[in-house]
Amino acid sequence: MRCLPILVIVLSCCAPPRETVEAVSEPKLRESVERGVKWLLSKQKEDGSFESMQGGGYQSAMTGLAVLAL
Repeated sequence: MRCLPILVIVLSCCAPPRETVEAVSEPKLRESVERGVKWLLSKQKEDGSFESMQGGGYQSAMTGLAVLAL
Protein backbone atom coordinates (compact mmCIF):
# COMPACT_ATOMS: atom_id res chain seq x y z
CA MET A 1 0.00 0.00 0.00
CA ARG A 2 2.96 2.32 0.47
CA CYS A 3 3.76 2.37 -3.27
CA LEU A 4 0.53 4.22 -4.16
CA PRO A 5 1.45 7.52 -2.43
CA ILE A 6 4.91 7.33 -3.98
CA LEU A 7 3.35 6.79 -7.42
CA VAL A 8 1.06 9.80 -6.96
CA ILE A 9 3.99 12.00 -5.90
CA VAL A 10 6.17 10.86 -8.80
CA LEU A 11 3.42 11.37 -11.36
CA SER A 12 2.56 14.84 -10.07
CA CYS A 13 6.22 15.91 -10.03
CA CYS A 14 6.91 14.57 -13.52
CA ALA A 15 4.13 16.45 -15.29
CA PRO A 16 5.60 18.50 -18.13
CA PRO A 17 5.23 22.28 -18.07
CA ARG A 18 2.14 23.57 -19.84
CA GLU A 19 4.24 25.23 -22.56
CA THR A 20 5.77 21.85 -23.43
CA VAL A 21 2.37 20.20 -23.73
CA GLU A 22 1.04 22.96 -25.99
CA ALA A 23 4.13 22.75 -28.22
CA VAL A 24 3.51 19.08 -29.04
CA SER A 25 1.79 18.67 -32.38
CA GLU A 26 -1.48 16.76 -32.37
CA PRO A 27 -0.26 13.83 -34.53
CA LYS A 28 2.75 13.29 -32.23
CA LEU A 29 0.52 13.43 -29.18
CA ARG A 30 -1.99 11.02 -30.70
CA GLU A 31 0.79 8.58 -31.64
CA SER A 32 2.26 8.69 -28.12
CA VAL A 33 -1.12 8.09 -26.51
CA GLU A 34 -1.85 5.19 -28.86
CA ARG A 35 1.52 3.59 -28.08
CA GLY A 36 0.86 3.98 -24.35
CA VAL A 37 -2.59 2.42 -24.63
CA LYS A 38 -1.21 -0.51 -26.64
CA TRP A 39 1.50 -1.09 -24.06
CA LEU A 40 -0.95 -0.91 -21.18
CA LEU A 41 -3.36 -3.33 -22.88
CA SER A 42 -0.47 -5.73 -23.55
CA LYS A 43 0.03 -5.97 -19.77
CA GLN A 44 -3.62 -6.81 -19.10
CA LYS A 45 -4.25 -10.32 -17.81
CA GLU A 46 -6.75 -12.66 -19.44
CA ASP A 47 -9.34 -11.99 -16.71
CA GLY A 48 -9.14 -8.24 -17.45
CA SER A 49 -7.12 -7.29 -14.40
CA PHE A 50 -3.66 -5.77 -14.07
CA GLU A 51 -1.01 -6.53 -11.49
CA SER A 52 1.98 -4.59 -10.24
CA MET A 53 5.25 -4.93 -12.13
CA GLN A 54 6.70 -6.61 -9.02
CA GLY A 55 3.91 -9.18 -8.93
CA GLY A 56 2.10 -10.07 -5.77
CA GLY A 57 -0.71 -8.01 -4.31
CA TYR A 58 -2.40 -4.75 -5.18
CA GLN A 59 -4.30 -6.29 -8.09
CA SER A 60 -7.40 -4.17 -7.43
CA ALA A 61 -5.39 -0.98 -7.05
CA MET A 62 -3.33 -1.63 -10.19
CA THR A 63 -6.46 -2.44 -12.18
CA GLY A 64 -8.09 0.79 -10.98
CA LEU A 65 -5.04 2.88 -11.92
CA ALA A 66 -4.82 1.21 -15.34
CA VAL A 67 -8.50 1.88 -16.02
CA LEU A 68 -8.05 5.54 -15.04
CA ALA A 69 -5.13 5.80 -17.45
CA LEU A 70 -7.15 4.24 -20.26
